Amino acid sequence: MTFIRNLTRCALVCSAMAAAGPALAQADASQLSDEQMAEARQFVVDNALYITMHEAGHMLISELGLPVLGKEEDAVDNLASVIMLESDTDEFDQAIMDAAGGWFLMQNGQDITDSDLMDEHSLNDQRAYTIVCMATGAAPDYFAEFADEIEFPAERRDRCADEYQQAADSWEAVLADAELGEGQTPTRFDISYDPPSPENEAWAGLLREAQVLETVANLVSTYVKLDDGIRMVATNCGEENAFWSPEDRQLTFCYEFAGLYAAEIVNYFAEGGQG
Repeated sequence: MTFIRNLTRCALVCSAMAAAGPALAQADASQLSDEQMAEARQFVVDNALYITMHEAGHMLISELGLPVLGKEEDAVDNLASVIMLESDTDEFDQAIMDAAGGWFLMQNGQDITDSDLMDEHSLNDQRAYTIVCMATGAAPDYFAEFADEIEFPAERRDRCADEYQQAADSWEAVLADAELGEGQTPTRFDISYDPPSPENEAWAGLLREAQVLETVANLVSTYVKLDDGIRMVATNCGEENAFWSPEDRQLTFCYEFAGLYAAEIVNYFAEGGQG
């Protein structure tokens, strides 16, 4: 079963991963075609955008004191999808599809443990299918080919329209009081890309050139007004992670997380997968 439609567009910035083969533990990126390399770079950028937008959802909940009914991780997954889909651009539509592809690549498969079931996050497969549901609910015709390729059932797509609208209306309602008013200055975020360790140089350059943090900051600031001074940092963490720290008012994206997505997509192509 294929998991993602052809990724030939490279609408955001595609750059540094051409030299990243030595940083990949399980596959040699030099074996990929130029087209596959472009698709892989796009895939890394798009998943970084989605994950950063997900963490921005946690930021909005804590900064605005928003109510959360149910699992917060699921709620901010939906918020990330809604904001990106409501932006109605080819770049964010592509990012949504790549984000679903990212979770499919890292699916739990047959190795689900009790720890997976107890985790605050839904299973990776569930997160992927929820993104597909949000996408097809928002724009069923536009994402029809994408949904067809993963054999997403028609009857499920029909229900997704109501689920997407419910999610969009709910988030619009809770964010209404913080909506950026006419004449208000958008929130000022403090954005930085820390110097990378040698093994993270490719990912750091890719994220910086693609302006991943700036893109998410600009997207959030078009919707809501927050107090200035929130930090958004890409840095070395020693782990594949991204997180929001309410005490520090800092959103952190770890370079290693981009490396994980790069390894997954390169291995996928190396094993004969198609874009």
